[in-house]
Amino acid sequence: MMKKSERNPRDKSASDIRQTYLPAGFGPKVWMSGDEYQILLDAQNSGNTMTLIEALIPPGSGPPMHQHSNVDELFFVQTGELDIMVDAVVYQVKAGGRVFVKRGVPHAFVNRSDQAASMLIFYTPGGIEEFFLAAGRPVVDGVTPPAATEDSLAREIKIASYHQTHQEMPTDGDVAARSIVGRGTNG
Repeated sequence: MMKKSERNPRDKSASDIRQTYLPAGFGPKVWMSGDEYQILLDAQNSGNTMTLIEALIPPGSGPPMHQHSNVDELFFVQTGELDIMVDAVVYQVKAGGRVFVKRGVPHAFVNRSDQAASMLIFYTPGGIEEFFLAAGRPVVDGVTPPAATEDSLAREIKIASYHQTHQEMPTDGDVAARSIVGRGTNG
């Protein structure tokens, strides 16, 4: 008889999921939009109910304004501080703060501090990890994520269109929106 700790989590079909154990370090990591994302729980291991991703956001980094038509999203800041923009409101979110975003609502986040920030991102239902895996680049351990470039953003935008995510190339107006002084509720 195989021990529970020896089973490959990918051996189960989504409809068979009653519980899932994933060991520390399990899950692919990708670079995207200047950030590092690790898929901690995917649709296959959650019976298609959710996806959980851990994000490492270096200073000055974060994705441009975008929206998902097929998933709701919850941001939970673990360390550092992020500005999370939702529907033209900017929340200054510190460790422990949370922001919920309903599907179809435009949002973005940026790290304005001089320290890296980390957060957990919960998506329901599961499956958005396919976008991250398609649009992201494999992480090189021990290396800081490369900054987003016009070429990398154009690639992500093209791939996003196949994953029910709408994102456009940032304009000067988007840059101004990312530097809004007025803020929403502090987290």
